[in-house]
Amino acid sequence: MAVNGYRSADRAKAFLIVEGSQDCNVYRLFACPTRCAVQWGYGRANALDAGRLLDRDGFVGFVVAMDQDHWIIDNSHPKDSFVVWTDGRDLESTLLFAGVADRIIANFAHPGSLDEIKRETGKTVMDHLVDWCSTLGAMRWVIVRGRMFLSCKEIDAFGSVDRESLEISVERLAYAIIDASDHPLRGSRQSLAKRLVFETKQLLAKAGQQRWLYCSGHDLCRALASGLREDFGRDLCEGLTAEVIEASVRSAYAWSDFERTDLHHRIRAWEGGNAPWRVLADRPNPVSLNQEAQ
Repeated sequence: MAVNGYRSADRAKAFLIVEGSQDCNVYRLFACPTRCAVQWGYGRANALDAGRLLDRDGFVGFVVAMDQDHWIIDNSHPKDSFVVWTDGRDLESTLLFAGVADRIIANFAHPGSLDEIKRETGKTVMDHLVDWCSTLGAMRWVIVRGRMFLSCKEIDAFGSVDRESLEISVERLAYAIIDASDHPLRGSRQSLAKRLVFETKQLLAKAGQQRWLYCSGHDLCRALASGLREDFGRDLCEGLTAEVIEASVRSAYAWSDFERTDLHHRIRAWEGGNAPWRVLADRPNPVSLNQEAQ
């Protein structure tokens, strides 16, 4: 991202700097096109560095919108006044928890399966999804915090779910992560699994009703795609991928969803303290993603 480009004719506009190109597609739906330019920051660190360069240059008409990522767990948010962050760990989870997930589940699930799951397990599909992905997210944090040199990148939480109860096995998940590792194990397989299980359960017990904060958007989309494809989806879900779900998340997002988020309130609060700079439109832009229709 060229910061020098901000010191040009567009200087009369506010800037909303975001982490990635796909984020741009979402934020541009809600930015005021005549008052704000949405810029892709080419990654998390670059976006924050660009903001700090602009801040040192004395320019105040910009906001950097970032995923919370690990900040949501260790409360290490940057103190820069120009930074706003997502409600969940990332933009995808924020969209899903704003109401999009329920609409996607309703659209893709087999008729009657949602009521059957609720009746037999006492939980909704969304409840199960949070359980699966918060368990994976908490275990990922145990691994990062303990510097265990294990990778969760290719792990699908649904792979450790019992198909009858739809409950995730923490033990099965731990072994799945260990067995997928390319690094030599520090200690025995059994002792490492025991530690992962114990510390993950500790984190989830401490989180309580806030366990959803451990969920990443990609984990949610991957697990939901697998659940729909293998268990409770319509026939059309055969071959369904996480990428299709992620695209559906962005296309199902509505202005009313955005207005309910803390992210929306944070940007509005920034506008209130930095008049006359303006980032958000009053209503959705003409080119929208299936706004209120869904």
